[in-house]
Amino acid sequence: MEAKSNMKLSFRSLVCLCLAVCGILCSGILLGGRISAEAKDQQVSVAFSQDDLALLAQESGLAVETWREALQQAGISHWIGQEPASFLLPGEAVGAATQVPLALVENHDRTSVLLPEGVDLETYDGPMVKTLYLYEDYANRATEGDAQEIESLLFRGVVDRGMRLLLLTPFRTEAGDYILDPGVYVTCLEDLGARLEARGLTRPSPAWKRSRRPPSSSWERGWCLPCWGFGWCAAGPNCRAVAGSWWW
Repeated sequence: MEAKSNMKLSFRSLVCLCLAVCGILCSGILLGGRISAEAKDQQVSVAFSQDDLALLAQESGLAVETWREALQQAGISHWIGQEPASFLLPGEAVGAATQVPLALVENHDRTSVLLPEGVDLETYDGPMVKTLYLYEDYANRATEGDAQEIESLLFRGVVDRGMRLLLLTPFRTEAGDYILDPGVYVTCLEDLGARLEARGLTRPSPAWKRSRRPPSSSWERGWCLPCWGFGWCAAGPNCRAVAGSWWW
């Protein structure tokens, strides 16, 4: 009886270990496909709002065109609020047959993306671009004459997290004061551009050339992971120990 019980336990452990291995393989395949897609997309766009441009001009006393020219030469490739629209942003209406790329803007907690009302990523078939929005507590990392910390934040967003659209806002100090020297923005963007080019990334770019495939399908959200987790937990300590010895 004991031998039969041990056989059942061994069979159950083997099945559960197989489930865990299948989960790992599924995760690897999906992750590999995602990494491969991002590796092929070596273009990065930088955008700035026309409203923010007017704000900086008003606060600094410099002409709007002075700011526009400086930022554009430094690498701003799109102006939000200018017609025709470059991107479809959260809160905007979705046209019936729009070819404007959908900006997948992360929420502040980085737990999901902000979408226009009525957009479902499972069925949306338009172009998309992963977007890093410079929230206020990201933008307030500058000092008078320096925005290196913001540059590093943007660089990590592109290189480590696959962002291909950087939606900038006015830089601020920790106290909340606007940075009103165009040279700080120019230096930040030029240094960022040099670091990205060293990684084989280029800007500006037509972001609408992004893949039309939804980048967050139900499989990629982790449907394979419960398979792995169930198998791993249910396998029991003995089976996990065996698997651990195989791995190491």
